[in-house]
Amino acid sequence: MGSDAEPEIAPVVERTPTTTTATNLTYGIRAIVITALLSSLGGAGIMLLVKDKLTPAPEQAVLATNAPRPVATPPIAAPAQASPAPSPVPLPVNTSEASARVLIEQWRSAWINRDSNTYLSFYSADFVPTDGSTRTNWATARRKNLASRPDINVSIHDLQITQIDDKQLKLLFLQDYASGSYRESAKTKTLLLVLEGDVWRITGEWMGDHPIASK
Repeated sequence: MGSDAEPEIAPVVERTPTTTTATNLTYGIRAIVITALLSSLGGAGIMLLVKDKLTPAPEQAVLATNAPRPVATPPIAAPAQASPAPSPVPLPVNTSEASARVLIEQWRSAWINRDSNTYLSFYSADFVPTDGSTRTNWATARRKNLASRPDINVSIHDLQITQIDDKQLKLLFLQDYASGSYRESAKTKTLLLVLEGDVWRITGEWMGDHPIASK
């Protein structure tokens, strides 16, 4: 009779628990999620920092808005140049002729006003009267004549001035004379002027065109 064989006992195979694998997988997923979140947060932080840098502070924005706009400055006009001072009126080229014209007008005025002192001052001490008298006697007679006249009117026209030399001038003109009822019209008269120092004086007086030669 055979003995009953003992049943074979199957070897026990140890199985690695699946919980470890699941746990590791869970940690991996979490790590990925956390990393992604951190990356997102980091990027957002950087963006916020950049935005803070680019966005002006409220006060700065207000100042920038309220800052006055530059006003265009009109161009400065060049200063007007001062007008040049007027040039002095030039004296006549022939100053001797100009002096002679002044003298004869003053001589005529003194004669009209019967101002004997001024009238006689135009005559040189060397004046030779045409009547042959001395200058002293002639001057005395002229004073009496001027004082006796109620009025005198003398006009001169067609004046011609001839320079004989550096110190002599011949004046030829027409003279109208009136005193009371006496009248003379367009009488030719000649005066000889001689330069004494810097003053012209009468040294000769004739009725008519008297020839005068250079001395």
